[in-house]
Amino acid sequence: ALLHVYPLPKLLRGVSVQHVAADVEWLRAQALERAAPMESKWSTAPVEELTQFGAAMLAPRLQSSGSRLVINDSRDVHYLLLYSNQCVHVFIDEAIISCASLSLLSIADRQVLGLQGGKDGVCVDLGLLRSSSLFLKALLSIEFPLLADDLCPEPSADWLVRHLTRMQEKGFCRTQVSLAGSSADDRSGSIRLFDVKKLQMFSQFVYPFVEACWLVGLVCCTLSHPRPEHTAMDRITRVAEHLLGSGIVLYQQVTNLDMLRNGIALMKEFQYITRSNGVAPPTLALSSTQPVQSLQSFVSRANAMRCKPWEGSTDAILDYINTLPLAAKL
Repeated sequence: ALLHVYPLPKLLRGVSVQHVAADVEWLRAQALERAAPMESKWSTAPVEELTQFGAAMLAPRLQSSGSRLVINDSRDVHYLLLYSNQCVHVFIDEAIISCASLSLLSIADRQVLGLQGGKDGVCVDLGLLRSSSLFLKALLSIEFPLLADDLCPEPSADWLVRHLTRMQEKGFCRTQVSLAGSSADDRSGSIRLFDVKKLQMFSQFVYPFVEACWLVGLVCCTLSHPRPEHTAMDRITRVAEHLLGSGIVLYQQVTNLDMLRNGIALMKEFQYITRSNGVAPPTLALSSTQPVQSLQSFVSRANAMRCKPWEGSTDAILDYINTLPLAAKL
């Protein structure tokens, strides 16, 4: 609840235990509604007791200072996020739609939602939301295989309608068209978003995975010639560490090898790169069936889904990566 609601500067100053408890109570109710496994004691315990127990378990990275909970070192955020990752699958559907929704808002729109507390809401186009949600669903299909179309018996449009309906019932959004009775594929209209705090909370569950896919796609754009797979992975890891240190990348999880390998698998699945077969060591190369511009378009679209998108052009960030000594040497 802490990491998914409050910005880092506020966490470093401290957050009222009372406010955290309220968010914990809401999050617990959402998890139980989705039949998430939870120890019976904590499914019914007073929220104050649950909050105190959780804070004690996370010490010393999370510390109690009077009536406030404080994170003393910004680097501890990445460690604490490993705990929240354990329940990503519980909220994955709403996380995808929330992340896609926020990606369609301008910075000004997000500020309006935040300042007004969602009173009047901000509209986004239903067609754009559909397209962005399904793109994000495909992007995450390697990390979360049950999202893949071949393993999910429910048509994608019906999946979107079902979860938008639930989010509408919870007051996160309001649609300007009826969602009942027919496929979303042919609908046009708009969605009015309200509770940006909760949308951001859900989005935080997938932001690290989106950032990893963006990063891998970005480095794959620099594959000017086939490279041994282990060399390419080393390059991606080193670029990830550099961008993390410079603040361009926000989540330390993107340096995780399994997450980066899944990013490579996604690039192959989308046919942006190829992996040699029967060659030792195996090599990675840009696909000959798709122009590099297609990969750059993917990178640009993934960037828009990130918590803190790169504000310059894709060419600009590629030029920056190519000037890094580690990239030039590799």
